[in-house]
Amino acid sequence: MDFNNLRIGKRLGVGFVGVLLLVFSLTLIGAWGLKSSEAGLDAVVRDAGRMRDAAKVQQYADDIVLNVFSYLVDQRADERSRLKADLAATRDQINALLDTLTKTAPTDDEKKLITAVVDARAVSKPMNDHAIAFANAGEDAQALKTMAEGGRSTREVRDKAIDDLLAFRAQ
Repeated sequence: MDFNNLRIGKRLGVGFVGVLLLVFSLTLIGAWGLKSSEAGLDAVVRDAGRMRDAAKVQQYADDIVLNVFSYLVDQRADERSRLKADLAATRDQINALLDTLTKTAPTDDEKKLITAVVDARAVSKPMNDHAIAFANAGEDAQALKTMAEGGRSTREVRDKAIDDLLAFRAQ
């Protein structure tokens, strides 16, 4: 049967069905493309959240150092009580964040980097507490010396561990 020999109504019908099939196939291709881009966007959002959390670890670690130094130089008992409470709260926040990052780490390499941050914090916390004990005993010079000497080396280790984690997350 020759297409030219069909009546105009049938030719229009065949053309309409052809256009409908084309639109339907383009709709399916578009839906598939949206679904695959949605999965990619979900991965980007998840990674951005993990990157934000890794940056928060750095912020909390810096807050702890500032809090300890503030504690050492401020002689008012009420302010020291507030700073000690802030220090405990910040330590709880960083510990919770590191626990979450460890539990949700997608690779063993990332878990190792997070463990390095935890280990670095484990070294700096006793040094901070030791400096606070000196300050509480009225030995302010020794407290500042402890923070200055011990803080430099522990801060370098901690900052390197956090920088390594941020660099890994940025990949």
